[in-house]
Amino acid sequence: MKIPKATKRYCPYCRKQTEQKVKVVSMQSNGTLFNEKIIKDLENAGLTRINLSLHTLDKEKGKLLFGMPTYNLDKVLENVMLINESKIELCLTPVLIPGVNEDDVKGVIKFSKELKCRIGIQKYEVHKTGRKMKNVKEMTYWKFYKKLEEWEKEFDVKLELLSNKQIGENTILLEYNVIK
Repeated sequence: MKIPKATKRYCPYCRKQTEQKVKVVSMQSNGTLFNEKIIKDLENAGLTRINLSLHTLDKEKGKLLFGMPTYNLDKVLENVMLINESKIELCLTPVLIPGVNEDDVKGVIKFSKELKCRIGIQKYEVHKTGRKMKNVKEMTYWKFYKKLEEWEKEFDVKLELLSNKQIGENTILLEYNVIK
């Protein structure tokens, strides 16, 4: 498999940041372009965390939610396991889409507990330039946080994301997304 140009750019950038004593160098990904070599290269370059979008454990629903008929959940899950076995911290970051994937997000919470990895649930919001799900209304922040509170009790897990202040000032964030 050919290494994506983004990885070639990010590895030197990660090295530079870690040499400058940046404590957290993280990237966002949907996990589709990773393989063992890329993960190892990123690990060796000093990447400390991958925030991986995983909205469901259902193959067909994954294609719908990612808007990609070629979305390969098995490949993504293989990459999740590789990341989780590396020195890179894994944080699963599903988007909660009201009326569409509540049960799926519960499955991702259980999966994160099995892996003993972090999870940060994102609230679905409509943006001018973003993808919009048909017939989906945004959940209010109040309802969103109530849902997280409910799931924290149900699964005995903390679901709140850390703020930048809690993470620390020396945090570098890298974007790594598939663009259609």
